[in-house]
Amino acid sequence: MDSKILRSGTIAAVALIFAGAFMGSHGGWGSIINLSENILGASIIALVTSIFLVFIFSTWFSNFLPGSSLAKGVLFGALVWAVFLILGGLLPFFKETVYPDINPGINLFVNLLLYSVWGAVASLSLEAKS
Repeated sequence: MDSKILRSGTIAAVALIFAGAFMGSHGGWGSIINLSENILGASIIALVTSIFLVFIFSTWFSNFLPGSSLAKGVLFGALVWAVFLILGGLLPFFKETVYPDINPGINLFVNLLLYSVWGAVASLSLEAKS
């Protein structure tokens, strides 16, 4: 694993945590992050998950998605969002955070925005020159 992937995954995880706190929802990430009882464990879970997804993006999806680096990141974020929608429909573990009972339409849009921001930050930081 390249140091660019570690750096990009870390930057994207920090952006995810702050953007999710600002937007009021972490979406499907919330189910994964809430596995820990304290903030340090939740941060480590978000960091590892983000680095893993950035590795997947840089290894397979970066070459196939069209457009600039920003467009590739937004498309990959939307793809991750779609995967969480499918997981939320199939598994009750993800259902509470992906499809909440309170105002589901706005929450789905906010989650799409969150994943798009995460993907854009991950892609742009991956392409940045160190």
